[in-house]
Amino acid sequence: MRQESKIIVGVVAGCAVFILWFAFHQPVGRVPEEWIPEEVLQEIERKESTEKRTVSVQANESADVKQSRETKTVTTTVQEAKPTEEVAAETTHSSTTTSSQHQAAGNTLPDVPMYITGQWTQELITLQYKLLNQLQASVPEANSLNRPGAPKPTAVEDATAAQVTQLHKCDDKFNVPWTYEEMLADLEVFLRDLYPKRPISSNAGGMRVSHAFACWFVVKRLKPKTIIESGVHKGQSTWLLRQAAPDAEIWSLDPANDVAFWEKNVHYYIGSSPTFRKPGYDVQQWKDFLEIDWSVIKNKHETVVLFDDHQNSFHRIQAAHKLGFKKILIDDNWAPLLGDNYSPKQVCDESGGTAFRAPDFPSKRILMCDNFHMKDKFITLEEHQKNRVALRSIMKVYYESPPVLFHPSLMISGPFGHTPRIGSNGIDYVLPPPSNKLLRTFATSFIGPPIVQTEGDYERLGLSKLPLFEFQFYCSFAFIELH
Repeated sequence: MRQESKIIVGVVAGCAVFILWFAFHQPVGRVPEEWIPEEVLQEIERKESTEKRTVSVQANESADVKQSRETKTVTTTVQEAKPTEEVAAETTHSSTTTSSQHQAAGNTLPDVPMYITGQWTQELITLQYKLLNQLQASVPEANSLNRPGAPKPTAVEDATAAQVTQLHKCDDKFNVPWTYEEMLADLEVFLRDLYPKRPISSNAGGMRVSHAFACWFVVKRLKPKTIIESGVHKGQSTWLLRQAAPDAEIWSLDPANDVAFWEKNVHYYIGSSPTFRKPGYDVQQWKDFLEIDWSVIKNKHETVVLFDDHQNSFHRIQAAHKLGFKKILIDDNWAPLLGDNYSPKQVCDESGGTAFRAPDFPSKRILMCDNFHMKDKFITLEEHQKNRVALRSIMKVYYESPPVLFHPSLMISGPFGHTPRIGSNGIDYVLPPPSNKLLRTFATSFIGPPIVQTEGDYERLGLSKLPLFEFQFYCSFAFIELH
């Protein structure tokens, strides 16, 4: 009996050792098969094996030779959307092409960073998945990258994907005012010296790392003397604006009083109470951007206006243009079928989101979202396209700051489509969840590749110290310069 017990204990112990060995030797966070074709995975594994065998040789190579070799490993590029040509009068404003961007950055084609050339590769998607899975995250957050239970691709989805990649947007106005090297250098400073000091460590409902860096970086480059901020939330963005422009006069407006951090020397229009005051701070009852007499600002063409208020951005930009403001920042720049406001990114999509619907979808109407869905309105495709022409006619520059890190599954911040409050006539505008294949096409067509594109930069910048939470809800933070 004692001998049998020993045998049983030995078997159990052996099984336990095998289970532990198996668990620790499994690949962490393998990307779903729709993200990466099997032949690409095999090629990546072959290259990794080759790199291990030649590591001693590569250590002796010059930096130029190594860069040349790395450049040659880039795989098939996801097809980019074609720039639009439908407004003939505007073609003179779209002189910045891919080639001219290369020259402006002072680089030859192979050395231009991916986000400038608009290249998403399978290898880059794989790397982003790997890096994001290394961040501190709860199990549900980590699993969200895998999208367990995502539907398989269908023939209808393949047709939709083909439409999405051919959509005209505002790519021809996507003028890059700075180089990738400048952005990466400033990101290092931002993450090392500034972001650890942020007053709101977990800014739920507000700017997270990609938008926070974009806001700080663009304002720092523009050097405005005056800044208007519509939408304050807890006060993190006001703090960022002050760090970027220490001497600027700042006006901060918000109908709610959720401010947790107050900045000195700011003109606050906060909350609905006419009697609310905060000793030591300039605080008045809230007024909307359109209700304030901005004649007090003499340098409107140099003033930066940040709209982070979930209002109809098309109307906001038109109003700012009529008032004489030229430099606009948009935080809530949602991709089609997402968000709660009619964003420039949505206006730029010539289909108004209809390209994502199946051919037999029962309505051609477009839901123009406004004011946290409280003022949503249906418009026709023709009306949307008129809005698109009107917006493009006043835009000189349209620039979307790339995310710090990004993976297609981070697009799923909610259902695709919207649930109208009124007037839907029983039509469900929320579309079925997309397959990984369609989501990849959607994400890589509407979101530029991230700033951090190597494991070396990831480690050097200390990104592993941030939680996955910081990289969710990226909304294509935009800088727009008006004529």
